[in-house]
Amino acid sequence: MLRVNRNCPWNRRLFCPVYKCTRFSRRTPGEIISHIDSAARVWGLLDAASWSMGLWAQSLTG
Repeated sequence: MLRVNRNCPWNRRLFCPVYKCTRFSRRTPGEIISHIDSAARVWGLLDAASWSMGLWAQSLTG
């Protein structure tokens, strides 16, 4: 999930007390790009680790 904003724009739901004392704001394009880059790096690390441990091949055989 990529968060393109901070907090809740409506902020009136009973099940969402987390954001009651904070303001809604949009993230900048630079912050979003940085988040995407970080997610890609984590994906690459997890992919490499699963290949090195043989987990990918195990998932194919069931």
